[in-house]
Parts: sequence; C-alpha cells; structure tokens
Amino acid sequence: MSVAQAEVIDLVTESPSGEIVLIMSDTDDWDGLPERILQLQDKLNTYYAFVDSGQLYELHPQARGRPIRFQLDTLKPLDPTTQAAADEAARSLAEEGIDFVVEQYEPELVERVIRERTAPRGWLRRR
Repeated sequence: MSVAQAEVIDLVTESPSGEIVLIMSDTDDWDGLPERILQLQDKLNTYYAFVDSGQLYELHPQARGRPIRFQLDTLKPLDPTTQAAADEAARSLAEEGIDFVVEQYEPELVERVIRERTAPRGWLRRR
C-alpha cells in the first residue's frame, strides 16, 4: 500500500499491549514536497474519519474503549519537512486521544523476510 491511496485503511491490528493499531505503509522516498505531505495528511484524515465516524467499532467491536494508535510503516526516513508535519499531526491526534508513530524498517530486514516467506518449501527439508 501507499499513502497515495488515501481512501484505503491498510491494516487494523492489535498490539501486544492491547492497543488497536491502524497501520499505513509506504515504501517511497520522503522528499518534503507539498504533494507528498498532502498525501500523508489525506491518509491520516481517512484514518481519523474511520475512527471518528464509528466505522472502526462497527467493523471491530472489540476496539471499543481501547487505546488507538495510527502507525506509519516506512522503509525510507522522513525528511525534515515531512518529519515536522508528522510531529504536528501527532500533536493534533494526541488531543483526540490517538497516538501516532512512525516506524522505519531496514530494507535488508524486509528483503530477508520476503525471501524467507517466498522460498520454495518441500515436504522434507535436508540438513
């Protein structure tokens, strides 16, 4: 998925600590261009509307009364302009009782996991 797909909720899951986590993922570069920041803002607005409208609780009743976190999973670091926008979004969402975090993953780790998950598996493994 990408933040360019603003109308899509990428993933709803539960953290080990019991938070309901709405994850958005993006693998593109963060260059601070206004269009790119607007994509992130639009995606966050979609996620907020999903919660605020009650749709989250209709689809996931177990989420009711639980802490909510929005999470941006990215392979690329945020540039300073986008980081400032993300920090501002985090402050605004915190006022609504929603946590917002950015998780940057190492590309090598992602490639290794993909290789492991797509490797052919036979009935018997040779050692």
